[in-house]
Amino acid sequence: MTDSLYRKKQKRAALACCLMAALGLLLGPYASGLRLEKSLEDIFYNGESGNGIGVASDLSDRADCGVNLASVGSRYLESSLLSPLKNAAQGLRSAGSLREKAEANDILEREFRAVTSLLESESLSDKDRELVSSLVSMFDSCSYTMSHDGYNAEASGYNSAIKTFPGSLIFSLMGLETAPVFR
Repeated sequence: MTDSLYRKKQKRAALACCLMAALGLLLGPYASGLRLEKSLEDIFYNGESGNGIGVASDLSDRADCGVNLASVGSRYLESSLLSPLKNAAQGLRSAGSLREKAEANDILEREFRAVTSLLESESLSDKDRELVSSLVSMFDSCSYTMSHDGYNAEASGYNSAIKTFPGSLIFSLMGLETAPVFR
């Protein structure tokens, strides 16, 4: 083998090694991000222990509280004042992505508080006053539970991973976004 041919093959081999290393730098973090994202969704829906009690179940309970509050409110308030709460509860139930669920939860929070505020100025029966109080307690309890759910720690870890180099470059190119944290 001539010296010139040997050098050409050596350059090609070095170039191939560089290309493989670059490809590994790009694909490794992306594959890792996809695994983290899948794990995060599993914890969101099924809980850390896989028992089905995760943030998703708390969001479902909060939507139920919204519907039930609207039902109580219908005895005292005009339906136009309750429609935003009903729509917010339905919006949370029909939200698809984790980000959409977080946004729908924020809207539900605002509308739930608006209706409870309106009901405070009404002359509720003792039974309805207790029911509203119970719904507010459950709604707040779900919020507290979500804020301490293991999903949030996982989401924070995922967010850190996709914000650091080289993940930040790759994840932004691939369209992966930070995960919402439920506080």
